[in-house]
Amino acid sequence: MDKDSNYLTNCNTGTYEEIARACIQSKKNKKDVKSNYKDPDSDSPKLYEDMKNFLEQRLKECPLNGKFKISGIELFEKYRRKELLIHVNDDKDNHVYDIIAATDYIGYSTLRAYNEGKNFSQIGELLRLSRVLGGHMIWPTRIKDMKTGLWVVASEKVNGEFVEYATVNCWKGTHLKDRIDWTLFRLNEWYTEPENGDGFKYVFKKYHIFFELFADFREFIDFFCLGAFVTEDYQVKKLQDMQKVKDAIQERNTEMWEKINSK
Repeated sequence: MDKDSNYLTNCNTGTYEEIARACIQSKKNKKDVKSNYKDPDSDSPKLYEDMKNFLEQRLKECPLNGKFKISGIELFEKYRRKELLIHVNDDKDNHVYDIIAATDYIGYSTLRAYNEGKNFSQIGELLRLSRVLGGHMIWPTRIKDMKTGLWVVASEKVNGEFVEYATVNCWKGTHLKDRIDWTLFRLNEWYTEPENGDGFKYVFKKYHIFFELFADFREFIDFFCLGAFVTEDYQVKKLQDMQKVKDAIQERNTEMWEKINSK
């Protein structure tokens, strides 16, 4: 297994500069059929395989102390989208929930870089360094209550298309400018005062079953190897510029692959 694996090359052809151009084209006009850019978060099976391997290894090395526990992880595909299926048990070892989770790019926004005047060569280099395993997180999208068989958090069908309203990924992109530091800051607030928060905390409360797998913010950070994004006392670092984000991702990527290859 290679820590330099870049998931863009699993589902796109061309140089990183060419991929960057296609990426920006797809973001500027999502209805542009000429753009053949494919996002690894939905189109790279290898990303999901590697993430699954990482999570399974972390469960062996880093037992969780939250309200619920993970009893198994499977690769899952529905509506041609790759996802992870996480089986959740209660403290009596009853299978109580299934969580569908998707990967999410946590690197510096390519569109933000473009709007700041970065050229396609620079954005391509950003993607080369950032669309590695360390540049991705998983967030829950749907949760199924195994007792009732109902999806307690689900997608909605609008005009024949499935739309996931107010997922963590959606809130991160819409309200937090796709910044992982701001997202972690808000998540830390939720862990500190889950019942006393503004609208930004709503999405964490909505998916509380996933976040209650972890005893607290510190355990969440440690489990996902997000130490590069926080200080020694677990205060979230401000990562305003592109270089700081790239450095944090590279540090995290090295740690994640060390965990995977240690098995």
